[in-house]
Amino acid sequence: MPVGKAAFAPYPPGVTSGKRRIRHRYRRRRLAALLAAAACGLYLAAHAGAEPETEYYVVRPGDTLWSIATERYPPHTDPRVVVEKVREENGLRGYGIRPGELLRLPEG
Repeated sequence: MPVGKAAFAPYPPGVTSGKRRIRHRYRRRRLAALLAAAACGLYLAAHAGAEPETEYYVVRPGDTLWSIATERYPPHTDPRVVVEKVREENGLRGYGIRPGELLRLPEG
């Protein structure tokens, strides 16, 4: 019998060729990359052009700009910077605020 003319012997059940395994591995990687890109695209589309919601605060008796800055913003934020941002955002000339006053709080 000439070489290469033998009958084809299929792989036993549960055994695959090395080429098939490699092809599936790359197919899975391409699918994972495609899904990751789609997820990033959806995330960016959802947040594109979305303005942060403005937060307002009604001043209570005993409140100061400093106490508002330390209570309403994360601990790692410098309260001095926040106080100045609040003053600028609300057009305050000094540091005094009155109970019942509505303050617009900038993003931290």
